Amino acid sequence: MKRFQKLAIASLLLPFTAQANCGAEFCSLNTDWDIQGVTNKPGVRLDVRAEYINLDQLRQGSHKTKPAGELDEHDELRTINRNYLATLDWNINPTWGVTLKLPLIDRAHKHVDNEDDGFGGVEPELEKWDFSGLGDIQAVGRYRFYADNKQNAGIRFGL
Repeated sequence: MKRFQKLAIASLLLPFTAQANCGAEFCSLNTDWDIQGVTNKPGVRLDVRAEYINLDQLRQGSHKTKPAGELDEHDELRTINRNYLATLDWNINPTWGVTLKLPLIDRAHKHVDNEDDGFGGVEPELEKWDFSGLGDIQAVGRYRFYADNKQNAGIRFGL
């Protein structure tokens, strides 16, 4: 039993050890209550959003920093994200609904990979890429089994 308790405590702490990398800040989670389908208004809604994020400044905590140039590490230089998200939401009736999300990603990234030069030093190598394309499409259905003036309860399922 003690082993299970330690495992449970460790699993609760894991989500708090998040780290940022390469400007991966795009998230297609829409926190707008209306587009999440928690309303019982019938009909179809279309939501189109654009996001532009220019990461061109190295930070350590709350301070600016410079590339460290450490062996076998890479130094971020710049990441530009241009992301677009289209969401189509259909409340079929007050009980059933479906949401489709279509993200388009456009990303340019540049960093320096600090490789071993074979003589105990660092040989920096510039790496960069630019890609654009379709992201992870989401299809979410929902069934509401309880609703009153103040509360809703239901289930969501999807791909």
